[in-house]
Amino acid sequence: MSRKESKRFKKKPLEKSYHVILGSKVIFGNPAPDIYTARVPIATASWINTKEGTVVIDMLLSKQNGRNLVKKIEESGGFVKYVVITHAHLDHWGGYRSFEKKYPEAKIIVQKLGVERIEKYRILAEHRAYMASVQFNIPENPRTRDFLDPTETYDESMTFELGGYTFELYHGRGETDDATWVWVPEIKTVFVGDLFLGLFPNIGNPFKPTRFALPWARTLEKVREKSPDMIITGSGVHPVYKKDEVNEVLDDTIEAIYSIHDQVVNLLNKKIPINEMIHQVVLP
Repeated sequence: MSRKESKRFKKKPLEKSYHVILGSKVIFGNPAPDIYTARVPIATASWINTKEGTVVIDMLLSKQNGRNLVKKIEESGGFVKYVVITHAHLDHWGGYRSFEKKYPEAKIIVQKLGVERIEKYRILAEHRAYMASVQFNIPENPRTRDFLDPTETYDESMTFELGGYTFELYHGRGETDDATWVWVPEIKTVFVGDLFLGLFPNIGNPFKPTRFALPWARTLEKVREKSPDMIITGSGVHPVYKKDEVNEVLDDTIEAIYSIHDQVVNLLNKKIPINEMIHQVVLP
């Protein structure tokens, strides 16, 4: 491609889209009694109101998102006691300061590897700014930001109760190594973060930290074993799945991950180069 032709690819459209996402309107939902969702284009947060307080799952992308989320929680009659972070990607905790200011006594829980991941983001801020400029086609801008400071961590599982509900937290690996999924048995609902996206999972690419294909599929199998009536995702694409569609989307995603993994492993063992491999791997 000539230099002249390459000028067709400008930064402005994608850069504009990126900033639209940062400041985008939060779309709220109420898929079941006591359960609420808050969605922006790339992420969904959720909360459950109980008679003893509110449990929040994730805090969206930006400070503005966080302010809107806190306001809506209070309008729904909530008072935040716990915040569970499903993983340490920014679009799941970027609204953190609004919660810290309004609810300084609330417990903020992450899986213990999330602390290491946040520290890595802190020390690699310049590198991550460069990678974001490549991924999103935006100017390279290593900004100083407030990083999440959790109050509690757990290893493989953790359970707490609030207002008649049981919250079972489980560690999994998928898009990140610090993933948490939350099972609430009284309402047969599971909150999965980005372990399920409502589209094909980004199992990995050469520019990003390692992702975990087999553990991802196995974690979703554990989710399926709970026989949930409703799944609430961390994605902004399709945040809620109910009843019959729950098993269908879980089955399809698990099968797809195993298939891609097995095909890639087979081609690697045959010494097929990546530029050929990408044309041979197909979805089931």
